[in-house]
Amino acid sequence: MNRATTIVVSAVAGLLVVASLSACSPDDPEPTPTTSSTSGAPTASSSEGADPSASEGAGSITREQLQTEVFAGDIGSSTVLGSATGKVPDNHADLKARVDVTEVTAFENSTLVRFTLTSLVDGTSSIPIQAFNERTPLTDDIRDVAIVDTVGQKRFVPYVGVSQQDSDKSLCACSAAPLTMTSGTTGQLLSATFPPVDAQATTLTVSVPGFPDITDVPITRS
Repeated sequence: MNRATTIVVSAVAGLLVVASLSACSPDDPEPTPTTSSTSGAPTASSSEGADPSASEGAGSITREQLQTEVFAGDIGSSTVLGSATGKVPDNHADLKARVDVTEVTAFENSTLVRFTLTSLVDGTSSIPIQAFNERTPLTDDIRDVAIVDTVGQKRFVPYVGVSQQDSDKSLCACSAAPLTMTSGTTGQLLSATFPPVDAQATTLTVSVPGFPDITDVPITRS
């Protein structure tokens, strides 16, 4: 279990966490945050100026479900469900790499995606901390990754929790920002947990900054 996962598990167990999600059409990449319900469980709602229908069917998730269904580590499987070759976003270097999606599991209240990031340059390469969180810099995670539900025609970014003790800080249900990547067969193990996809969806698209979209990735239902 990586350090971001450990932090979020602790937050889920010890604090009242409000989950936020992003839901919008593939043509509208801007996330749609959510607000908390009076019971403390996250519920989907639209932000000002956003299409209220975009978050329909997103469901809700409790702290216990987050802990049980989401934070099981980043190991994933050895099966590659889809791949893309591109480069890690960096203003100073061309960091060629490959992304391999190894797991997509759809739960009733969430969708878990695991993937590996492997350098295509021999040795170890340093990764800028903002490579996968450019929209929300200094968050030290990979919250700019996304999935596209092609059946429901919605684009989702990972769940985000906000502590009621400090509303200026947020925790992502996703891996910490990787600071390095290596070549070889292992790669950097990463994961993110998103809102639930349409019940009729059998595949989805995985979007990682700097890489072509990985389409038609098969979904496993749990």
